[in-house]
Order: sequence, then C-alpha cells, then structure tokens
Amino acid sequence: MATLDVDAHGNSNELPPSSVLVDSTVKVSSSHLFHVSCVKMLRSFDNGITEQVSPVCRVELLFGPKEMTEDATKRYLEVKRQIGDECWGALSTAHQREMDEIIRMLQDTAKQGLGDAQFNLGVMYEHGHGVTQDLTESIQWYRKAAEQGVASAQFNLGVMCNDGQGEKCDQDEAINWFRKAASQGFVGAQFNLGVMLTVATDHDEAVRWFRMAADQGYMAAQFNLGFMYEQGQGVERDHIEAIRWYKEAAKQGFTDAQFNLGVMYTMLHDLIEAVRWYQRAAERGHSNARHNLSITLLHISHDTMQRERPFGGAALNFQRCRVGIKRGQ
Repeated sequence: MATLDVDAHGNSNELPPSSVLVDSTVKVSSSHLFHVSCVKMLRSFDNGITEQVSPVCRVELLFGPKEMTEDATKRYLEVKRQIGDECWGALSTAHQREMDEIIRMLQDTAKQGLGDAQFNLGVMYEHGHGVTQDLTESIQWYRKAAEQGVASAQFNLGVMCNDGQGEKCDQDEAINWFRKAASQGFVGAQFNLGVMLTVATDHDEAVRWFRMAADQGYMAAQFNLGFMYEQGQGVERDHIEAIRWYKEAAKQGFTDAQFNLGVMYTMLHDLIEAVRWYQRAAERGHSNARHNLSITLLHISHDTMQRERPFGGAALNFQRCRVGIKRGQ
C-alpha cells in the first residue's frame, strides 16, 4: 500500500509518481484511500469542468504521469513566455530553479514511458532549455518517443538524422522516420519526405507526399507540386494544374510561387497578369521578380527571362519542427 506521510498540520509529502502506476492504492492528504484504478476512472470523467478531487472530501487528487507532464509543460511555457527564446544561456536563479523542477517532473514521467514527456525532454536537450545542450541526449529521448509513435518526435528525429547527427543516423534513417510521421498526417514530414524522394528521383512517390501536404495548406509543398506539374515529373505535364498550385502557394505569400506565376503568364502572353505576380514578388524583395518586372514592362521577349528553379536553395530547406514543446493530450 502506498501512503503519504502526514505531519501534525495535516500537510503531506508528495507521492513519487512511479507509485501512482505500480501500487494498488493511494492516500490523499485527507487520509482517504483510493485504488489507482478508481483514481483513473475519476479522471476519465473530467470534461474540463469537473474538478479532479476526492468525491468524499473534495481534496485534490494526486498527479498521475499524464497530469504531471501537462503541469510541467504549462510551467515551461510560462517560463518561455517570460524570458523569450534568446535568453536560455543566462537564466535567473528563480527561472533556473523552476526549470530544474520542470525537468525533474518530465524525467520522472518519461522514465515511466510517457511519450509526450520523452519528446519534451528531447526538445529541451536539443535547444539547451534549462539544461546544457546535448544532442546525443536529445536523440535518445526523441527515439524513445518516436518508437512509441509520437509523430513530432519522429519528425525531429528525421531532421537530426538528415543532418547526420548521432549514431545510426543517415539518409535512410531520416526517410524512415519522416515516413512514419507523414503516415500520421504530420505535414512537415510529408513535405520533407517528398523532398528526399525527389532527390532520390522517385518522382511518383514524391508527388504523392507533396499532394498530401499541399492539401493541408503547406505552401512549400504547394509550390513544389506546381513545379512537378509544370515539368511533368511524376505526373503528366499540366500547366493548368501547375498554375492552380502555384496560386495556392502565392496567395499565402510564397514569393517563388508568385515569381513562377509571372513567368508562366509571360509564356502565355498574358503580360498584365504576369506583371501583377511579378510585382507581388518584387515587393517582397524577390530580385529576379524585379528583373523580370522591368523587362515585362518594356515588352521584352520572355526568352530573356530568368527562371526560378525549385529543389535547391531556400525553397528546399528542411522545415524544422515548429511544434516545440508538446502540450499534453
């Protein structure tokens, strides 16, 4: 039986989180005993309004691993809100003390196999948030979470493998993890997988993943899918489809798509529409768009136009995971 030590004032010491999982009963500070299965059932009725308290005395229930991870995540996000993204190397004493406690909580629940906690530790060790940056430690935690099917961990592990960080990390391993995350609908993984398959000249498969990401509104995938249609790579050449996907990306402000639309409309001799798209890209600093805009306005032949090529340069940079710390589900 797991119990809490209660002092003369009725205060109790914290029950180790591992006891919540392995012991048959727990005692809240009011001395009421509950079976672990009962506590879990009480929490299952929590709809965001019901308080997680003892039905006998209204004392708050003990944290389980999931609740502890959620609490640690909320506390981390509050620290992050207070200090921003640039000051992790010189935390105040109070902030470092808070981060030490957050990391302790996450390590406790991560060791119990909670995937979200493992992922969060991976993020902290990768970026040096509250701990000394340690990519080896980060990869270990990402791998534990990834093997449990946490898509954001699979994605981050794929990025690190693509960068050649850590043992057993190479291009094949990156593709493997991107594929696992992509199969769960993780849009950044779908895009990165499409990029890697394009480099491997598996255009049919690349188009499939670009389309999945494009359908979710991912503008870099929309741009690359437009280029695949324009060039006839993995699909039949179709300028109407190319223009459609370029427009989807261009409407979101993707300047290379705006530029390519200008080129395509120039080739179709619709110079008014070409000028419109060149102008949008030029206003956002696209140097080739400024060049083509001046030429188009002078009615110069489209043969002198410069052409933007995807699958290289900025359009092909791998997208780092923007999820950051994952909130508890």
